[in-house]
Amino acid sequence: MGISVLIDTRLKPAYQGGKQMYKNDNLCGPIVRDLRKKGRIEPYKEGPTSSRFGVSANEWEEQIKPALSSRTSVQERSERFIEALIIPHLYPYLPRKDDGDTATSVWYEEYFEDRGHRLYGGNSDIGGLANVDWHDAVDHWDSRSFRPLAVL
Repeated sequence: MGISVLIDTRLKPAYQGGKQMYKNDNLCGPIVRDLRKKGRIEPYKEGPTSSRFGVSANEWEEQIKPALSSRTSVQERSERFIEALIIPHLYPYLPRKDDGDTATSVWYEEYFEDRGHRLYGGNSDIGGLANVDWHDAVDHWDSRSFRPLAVL
């Protein structure tokens, strides 16, 4: 039995001082804006309140992911490092083929050592798609976002 997934084919935005946004973010954007408005995730001062940037890995896991899953009726998760690395190579005709050329990063599904640390990567300034590192899951970065993957 196989599993099908839906991936975000858009190019990860280039860093613009925290003001960068994913194009046509009409699914995640309103959810993030609503959760910020309700005080369930941290405010974001660097850019629009609907921005996926400035969200901690814990906020994604505990607030955004459940809200997104209830809206879409499918199971959501973050991409794993290996998925983020190979998707641009598997689909070289999609905008995402240039993901390694943008100076922003994304949180990955994997934890490091314990639930307090999460993997992230993809920043062109420090290795592009091959870049992977870890950070505290509670931290907020104006250059780091989340990228959901829907499991069917």
